[in-house]
Amino acid sequence: MCVDEYFRHERKEIAALLDRSGPVLDVGCGAGIVCASLAREGVRVVGVELSPAAAAEARQRYDDVFVGPLESFSSAERFSQVVLADVLEHMVDPWEALRHVVDDLLGPDGRVIVSLPNVRHWRVIGNLALLGRWRYVDEGILDRTHLRFFTAVEARLLLDSAGLAPEREVFRVGDRIGRMTPRWLHRVIGGLFAYQLIYVARRKVT
Repeated sequence: MCVDEYFRHERKEIAALLDRSGPVLDVGCGAGIVCASLAREGVRVVGVELSPAAAAEARQRYDDVFVGPLESFSSAERFSQVVLADVLEHMVDPWEALRHVVDDLLGPDGRVIVSLPNVRHWRVIGNLALLGRWRYVDEGILDRTHLRFFTAVEARLLLDSAGLAPEREVFRVGDRIGRMTPRWLHRVIGGLFAYQLIYVARRKVT
């Protein structure tokens, strides 16, 4: 079966946040590209993927791949790192899904790496406020397969609801205006120029 390029995104910005501890769980792993370098170094990597074709390719790189939704995945292993790279927005209940990761899959001192499209991007809200347009596309912030939408505020609330506290927050900017804006200002204006939000989080200390 042919695997669409949609499942082969390299996601270097996510890979750069991973350390060399394992095992690692890559949720929505596609063809197994994001954590492939870890797997080559001998770190155990397990994937979860809905697409059977993409999962078959991921098995060539990862130690094991479960085909099906995250909600149906269970494991006796507890993972040092769990990657959810642009998958939660595709779920009916991302809050419950993330809670499942924390309660049932994450190791005691494990890290969760989450990336989400930022619906507060200035182009999205500008088109909505000025033109009344909320036009779905094949890929991007308004991907037609997205079921949920997040801003930086809502992303942090999502993490909090699962008992996670962010250690790091990254605003990814792509257009010229965003790149010209000082990094400190992105936080002040709540990621207005960011098309993607990335978090590294651990369980909250109680």
